[in-house]
Amino acid sequence: MEIYVLGSGAVSARSGYPGYLVDGTILADCPPGTVKKLYRRGIDPCAVTDVLVTHFHADHYFDLPFLILARYKKTDAPLAIHCPEEGRRIIPQLLTLAYPDIPLKTVPLALDHGDRFTAAGYAVERVPVVHGVKEQCFGYVLERDGLRVGFSGDTTPCPALEAMVGGCRHCICECTLSAASPKHMGIDALLALHEKYPGCRLYTTHMTDGAREKLQERPCDGIEILDDDRCIVL
Repeated sequence: MEIYVLGSGAVSARSGYPGYLVDGTILADCPPGTVKKLYRRGIDPCAVTDVLVTHFHADHYFDLPFLILARYKKTDAPLAIHCPEEGRRIIPQLLTLAYPDIPLKTVPLALDHGDRFTAAGYAVERVPVVHGVKEQCFGYVLERDGLRVGFSGDTTPCPALEAMVGGCRHCICECTLSAASPKHMGIDALLALHEKYPGCRLYTTHMTDGAREKLQERPCDGIEILDDDRCIVL
C-alpha cells in the first residue's frame, strides 16, 4: 500500500487540510486543494475510483465538486463515494452551489452508505467514531493480504478508535490538539494508545501547529508525525 499525504494540518495550521491518497486510486477524504495536488503529482483525477468521506465538515470534503468537474465528460466510470447517509442530500446541494451552470449531477456517481464494501481490491470496514455532537462520523479500515491499515477520521478517544488501533498494523490518527477535547484527539491520548497497542504503528496528522511542536518535544519510536506531500509505503 502506498499512501500519499495530501495534507496534515488542522484548520488553523500552516499545513494543508487532511486527506490521503491510497495507491493512486482511493481518496480518504477530499479536502480543499485535493485536485490541484493530484495534478502536481501527475495523477489524472479520472484514475480515482473511490472516495471515503469520514464526515461532512468542510476541511474533509469541499474539493468534491472539483474532483467531479475534473471527470466531467471524460469518463463513464462511476466515482464511488462512500459517505454518511446525509451525503444523499449534501453532495447534490454542494454540486449545485459550486457550479449551478454545469450539470455535474450527470457525472456517474455511486453513493454508498454501507459498513462493509470493497474498493480497488481492498476490503473496507467503516467504523463509527465520536466527533463531538456531529453525527455520522466514521473512520475506515482497509485490508488486503493480511495488511490492515486504519484511518481514524476526526475523532476524540472512544472504544471504536481503540478497536481500530488494536486490530491494525498501521493507523493514521488525526490528533488535533495538545489535550483531548469532546471533539478531537490530544497528544496524551495518542501516546496512551501507542502504549496500550504497541503492535500498531501510529501516524499522526490533522494537527494544530502547537500540538505538532509539543509532540516533537516528546518523540516516540512508534509514532510518526506526518507532513504534507509525504509518501508512505507499507
